[in-house]
Amino acid sequence: MTTEQPPGESHKSETQEAENDDPTTQDAVADTTDTPSEKNDTEDAFAETMREYNSVALQYAKMNRRASAEHIELLLAAMPHTAARRRIVDLGCGAGRDVAAFLEHGRVDCVGVDGSEKMLAVARERCPGGIFEEQDLCALDLPERSFDGAYANASLQHVPTQSLPNALDGVFKCLKPGGVLLISTPLGKDAEGWSQARSREMRAWVAWRSRETLERFCGAAGFESVAVPTARVYEGSSFLATVWRRPDDDPLTIFRPRVKET
Repeated sequence: MTTEQPPGESHKSETQEAENDDPTTQDAVADTTDTPSEKNDTEDAFAETMREYNSVALQYAKMNRRASAEHIELLLAAMPHTAARRRIVDLGCGAGRDVAAFLEHGRVDCVGVDGSEKMLAVARERCPGGIFEEQDLCALDLPERSFDGAYANASLQHVPTQSLPNALDGVFKCLKPGGVLLISTPLGKDAEGWSQARSREMRAWVAWRSRETLERFCGAAGFESVAVPTARVYEGSSFLATVWRRPDDDPLTIFRPRVKET
């Protein structure tokens, strides 16, 4: 059974004009979506999507050379500036394009994780200064309280909704208190399924979640919203960018009285 791709809402402003060749969204634009008929249809959806990415790794890397500068700057601006060096994990780093961009900023260490071994092989070749690990976003195995920022740019849409709580829990645990998470994901009406992606030969599991659903899941994971959500339109599909923070659990920080200016 197939359904139309949810069109999502458009909230484009003058400073949020779409760029037709934006590489963060091309894999989320669907022609058709096969909706799951049973709950277990989604159990292997992420792993199967990663196998699909394996099949087009080199092609994908060639198509995605331009870093997502706007989202990179948004995360960096929201991150704590207390440490001499800040640590970031790129969740779904693909061929390492944005990892390389993070490293160019200086005083930033970036670890890229992805479920596609062949995409990671390209990333290690293109970005020898980066650290890359093969991991399942549905079951992250990262050291706790280790990162100042987490960057999920066009990646969490491949996590089935039933696995999203576990994925967000893994992100929450790996962040330091006060650490921030950027999520960029296609905006829709809470539909998900198999979608035609990079080419006629490739398909991917994609979830088009509503703003309310994303806020509910992130809130349940313990995150606090720290930025006004923004949506941009690419080729008729809206993408929502949100920034979230793991609350600072340091009582000295939470209860420190504000010093009056003199």
